[in-house]
Amino acid sequence: MSTPEVPLFVPLELPNARYFHGKAFPRSSQLSVEEGAKLTRLLQDHGAVVFRGFGHASAETFSKLVIAAEEARGNKPFEQIGLAGKRLTKAPEVFSANEGPRTRRFYQHNEYARYTHFPGFIHFYATVTADEGGESPIANSLEIYERVKEELPEFVEELAKRGLTMRQVYPPAGHNRGNGNYFDWTQEYCFGQKILPEDDEPTRRLKAEEQARRLTPHFKWLDDGSLEVIQDVPAVPPDKPRYLWLPPIKEPQG
Repeated sequence: MSTPEVPLFVPLELPNARYFHGKAFPRSSQLSVEEGAKLTRLLQDHGAVVFRGFGHASAETFSKLVIAAEEARGNKPFEQIGLAGKRLTKAPEVFSANEGPRTRRFYQHNEYARYTHFPGFIHFYATVTADEGGESPIANSLEIYERVKEELPEFVEELAKRGLTMRQVYPPAGHNRGNGNYFDWTQEYCFGQKILPEDDEPTRRLKAEEQARRLTPHFKWLDDGSLEVIQDVPAVPPDKPRYLWLPPIKEPQG
């Protein structure tokens, strides 16, 4: 099954690509410098785009390319709030995916799907290409939605009516709880964006609450110093009526 020729990009056959309603997922292309780009239309039509043939760029170069491309499309960098995990900053707007142990399994999920604040687009970048393994599998959420709706129509209908609620507990700084992926509510990408080293505990909490309110009015402090945050999100976002956010249901169980 073929996909239409797109200006600026030459189609690239990708192993294990899927076709959904006659369209390849992901849409794979190599850069052709002779013609112009229609990146937004590609993303809307295919959901994902793979670029190859650029050589090995540094994280800093990748950062500049992504920021320039998204600003040209009228987009602003996504601000991470309430991150329940650990990431390292490699360059402006370029972060490690997760610093958890390699033995921990991560199930399919949409980025920040359980949050009221989430990114519109995600760019993946590999600093080192593994000789074998190391792939980051992606899935077409529209295809998942249609399959679940076909097999469990009453379940999908009930989700659309009720929505989803996410309860996340953020431990205090210095805790020793762990699964190898340490995080606490004082961290920069959690709720510590404005916390200073010299701040006392009451000030730190006030600053954390200010950030939490950007996500939800539903939060409280627990006796052990943890911050409990509850977010209500629609199962089917109103601006994407064909889209179902399934990962919030399964992910915490993984």
